[in-house]
Amino acid sequence: MLERAGLIRVVRTRKVRALTERFYGRVARLFVLRSTDAPLETTVAAIDLRQAADEIRLLPGGETSAYAFLHVRLTEADVRRLRRRLERLAEDFRARETPAGQPFGFAAALYPLEPAE
Repeated sequence: MLERAGLIRVVRTRKVRALTERFYGRVARLFVLRSTDAPLETTVAAIDLRQAADEIRLLPGGETSAYAFLHVRLTEADVRRLRRRLERLAEDFRARETPAGQPFGFAAALYPLEPAE
């Protein structure tokens, strides 16, 4: 269904006995969803952050999750540098996946705010 909708594409296939395995990849780095229900544009990132908010709970032993919610003024150079650092951190998090480990989520976003009036 996702392939028919144009959201994913086959990036590799291989023959396994009588079956053909298909490996899929995304067709875009960012998908923007528009809805007549919501007048504002909603990105997949916003949906992902909403899901993360629903999943966040106390850790075993009563510890809280590590998080930060900040508003600061940045130069364009700072934005580019911080975006690269966040992407590297996400890659590092993804690379540490191990079948024997406990499941954890990671959510991060760097986004522009409306100018204060």
